[in-house]
Amino acid sequence: MSEFSIGYDLLLMLFLTGMLAGSLDAMAGGGGLLTLPMLLAVGLAPTEALATNKLQGRSALSRPVSISYAISWSIHAACCYRLH
Repeated sequence: MSEFSIGYDLLLMLFLTGMLAGSLDAMAGGGGLLTLPMLLAVGLAPTEALATNKLQGRSALSRPVSISYAISWSIHAACCYRLH
C-alpha cells in the first residue's frame, strides 16, 4: 500500500466533484467520467483510482435499486396475496 496524504483544498475539490458526479449519476449516469480523472489528478495510483471509482459507482446504484425492488415487490405481493 502506498502512503497517501491530502490537503484540505484537494479534499474540498474531491468532495465537490463527488457531489457533482452523484448528481450526474442520478440524472443520466456517467459520474465516473468526472471522478476518475479527479482521483488520478490528486495522485492516486491508477489501480486505486479505478477501485475507488468502481466502489463509488456500486454504492450509488445499490441503494435506489434495492428500494425500488422492495417497493415493487410489496405492491406485487399486496395485489397477489389479498386476504378474503
